[in-house]
Amino acid sequence: MVKQRSRPLTLLEIVIVLALIGLLAGWGASSLTDLLAQHRRQAEIDELKNLFQELQIEALALQTDFEVTFSLSKEVAKVQSKTSEKILRNRIVELKGVKTLSWNHQSKDQLVFQILSNGRVEPPGIIEFQRRKDHFWMDLRQPLQIKFSDQRPAPLNEVIPDKPKKKEYKQLLQN
Repeated sequence: MVKQRSRPLTLLEIVIVLALIGLLAGWGASSLTDLLAQHRRQAEIDELKNLFQELQIEALALQTDFEVTFSLSKEVAKVQSKTSEKILRNRIVELKGVKTLSWNHQSKDQLVFQILSNGRVEPPGIIEFQRRKDHFWMDLRQPLQIKFSDQRPAPLNEVIPDKPKKKEYKQLLQN
């Protein structure tokens, strides 16, 4: 048996290994940054959902109307509640990186909504938030069913009336 001598690594081999480690670390860091940004965006949307749900619940429970304003300034969309209730008074949710805010396909810098004592949001419609890399929509067209989506909502086929008409009411009583 012939013994093999172990030879030391050359400078070139060490540089190549360090370069590969650096490339892998850079790729991992950029993936991690994108993942963290995605989670931050989702947390902001979840906070907005919670605010609207809480306002609707409070409006129903207290039988009072609330006002919610959306404003866009320097790529930050601020959503603020205006109410006399201490719990929800002047709560602000910030959505960062928003380039445009649209209401029913029209770009706006400020929007004002009422959450009525019956839980409905007036005026009904669709809010679009355009960010650098993505969009998301907030569908306020159906009562008590505020929907958030990363795809444009489809047109509504069915409209839920506020009150049945007199003819419809008589027909319901007869059945």
